[in-house]
Amino acid sequence: MLMKKIRFITSLLMTIVAWIFILGNSIFAIKSFSNSLKGSGPTYSTTYLKISLVIAMLWSLLNTFWIKYNKKYFGSLNRRSFKAPVSAEELSKYFEIDIAKIESLQDNQYTFLEDTLINYSTLDKKVEKGH
Repeated sequence: MLMKKIRFITSLLMTIVAWIFILGNSIFAIKSFSNSLKGSGPTYSTTYLKISLVIAMLWSLLNTFWIKYNKKYFGSLNRRSFKAPVSAEELSKYFEIDIAKIESLQDNQYTFLEDTLINYSTLDKKVEKGH
């Protein structure tokens, strides 16, 4: 449980830092472009571009290690559990139609229903009972 919280907090912090970096760069680039059009104020410098590039590369490297770590330690876990398949008998009992009709509906490639399979008066009773 503690590791789950640590992973969540780390992921959240990484996301927040990335958004701050992206938004900060975007705002600075827009202001810089605006200043260059006016001919006044600071503009984008090559030093700032190099620093941004280094930060982006370090960020990519950190994310790559994070992905590898998660895959190594948690990638082999199979946490999904599927429900057992529903039998034709269960479907027949639930929808109150014969098994031959259920099997026919399942085996046909195309099925055209002239009427609904659901008997709403009995369905309401099943819902009340919790089926």
